[in-house]
Amino acid sequence: QAKDLAEKIDFKKGQAYALKNIGLAYNTQGKYVEALQQWQESLKLFELIDNQVGIANMLNNIGVIYANRGDDARAIEYYLKSLKPAEELKDTLRIATAYLNIGAVYFNKTATRDLALEYFLKALPLSIATADKDAIGTTTVNIGEIYFDKGDDSTALVYFEKSRKAYEGSENLPYTLNDIGKVYEKKRNFMEAIRYHEMAYEMAKKLDAKNDMAISLLGIAKTYIAKGEAKPALE
Repeated sequence: QAKDLAEKIDFKKGQAYALKNIGLAYNTQGKYVEALQQWQESLKLFELIDNQVGIANMLNNIGVIYANRGDDARAIEYYLKSLKPAEELKDTLRIATAYLNIGAVYFNKTATRDLALEYFLKALPLSIATADKDAIGTTTVNIGEIYFDKGDDSTALVYFEKSRKAYEGSENLPYTLNDIGKVYEKKRNFMEAIRYHEMAYEMAKKLDAKNDMAISLLGIAKTYIAKGEAKPALE
C-alpha cells in the first residue's frame, strides 16, 4: 500500500523504502529471488535521489542475498561497496553492518574463522554504540557460533544469551534459540535442547519463516538421535 501511494504522488524516497521493506518480508520467508528483485529496484531509486544512507543499506542487503545463495565473492563485493558510502557518512550503524556481513562470509570457511571473529569483534562495539538490538543480536550470535565451533561451549552460551536478550521480540530470535538448543544437545541436556528448538519452531511458524522452521525441526531430530530415539527423530 505504501509503495502504491508513493508511486501515485511520485515520492521516490517513499517508493525506495517501501521496496526495501517488501524485500525484508520476502527475505524473512526465505524467498531470496523476490527479495533481490525488490532491493535492486530500491537501490536504483536511492541512487536516483542520491540517498547515500539508502544506497549503503541496499548494497548491504543485496550482499546478504548473494551470501545466502553461496556466492561469497559477490557478497564480499557488495559489502565492500556499501562500506564506502557508510564511512563517508560516518554512519556507525552501516559500518557495523558491513563488518558484520563480511565476517559472516569469512565464517563460511574453517580457514577464515579467525578473520571472521576479528570482523565480528570490530562490529560489536559499533553495534552497542548505536543501541541497535538487531545488530547486537546478530553480532553476538555469530561470535557465539565461532566459540562453539572452537569447542568453547561456555563462552558460546554467554554470547548466545546476549543475543537472545537483544533479539527479544525480533523475527531473528528463532535463530538464536536454535543455537542455544545446539549447545544443550552437545552438553547432553536433551530436555533443554528440545525445549529451545520447540520454542524456536513455534516462533518461526508464526512468522512463516520456513528456513528457521526447518533448522528447528532438524535440531529436534538431531537431539533425538543423540538420545538414541530413532522414531521421533525420523518424524
